[in-house]
Amino acid sequence: PIESGDPVVVVSYSHDPVIELILKSLSARGFKIRGVCSGSGLSLAMLVLGEADVSCIHIYDPGLGEYNKPYLERFGLLDRVEYIGGFQRQVVLAYRGDINIDNAEDAFKGILEGRYRVALRNRGSGTRAYFDYLLKRYSEKLGIQVKDIKGLEIEYPTHEEVCRSIESGETDIGLTIRYTAEKHGLKWIHIAWEPYECYVLKNRVWKSPIEEIRKILSKNSITGITAVMPGYRVPDQ
Repeated sequence: PIESGDPVVVVSYSHDPVIELILKSLSARGFKIRGVCSGSGLSLAMLVLGEADVSCIHIYDPGLGEYNKPYLERFGLLDRVEYIGGFQRQVVLAYRGDINIDNAEDAFKGILEGRYRVALRNRGSGTRAYFDYLLKRYSEKLGIQVKDIKGLEIEYPTHEEVCRSIESGETDIGLTIRYTAEKHGLKWIHIAWEPYECYVLKNRVWKSPIEEIRKILSKNSITGITAVMPGYRVPDQ
């Protein structure tokens, strides 16, 4: 039961349509939920400071080739949090139909040579960290220095804004998620499937909405949501 005196649960998260759908649904049902779309890095920082109860993140460590847990460890959170569910998202390079790109290498060559203006997510977001990793990898592979990139002066805090900027012609290409790219009628090239995971502080699990969030993120429930959204899947546990 929802009690009027229940404390607010703060969910800090990296931008994601599924998470926003879940938060909106819980709020509509009367749960006291406050979502803060802050990017993966700041979401973890909010956990460290106790300013969030739950953080939903996707941040890649190129040195270890792993997502999320290396950063939980670095932030001193590994023993302080509990995993409450998640899913996988398809990461893509999105671009307009009037641009001819054959593959990811072709796309990054154009970005490095300054032929395409790139739409970048904000620093501290998992998508920006992964883009920077890919840019460095292709720069080394192609032997092109990272110096002529167009678009560095603007950062976009959500996937929606990245895709809108490409659709409008303000930019040409950007790393985003398939669901949002298709929503805006963009072409895309598959890059990776990434784990998007939610963690709660162990000393906050008593808050009443936490169990409801856990239920929605359980495999049976989240599969029903992601099944109707292109670019999402729930891996076998």
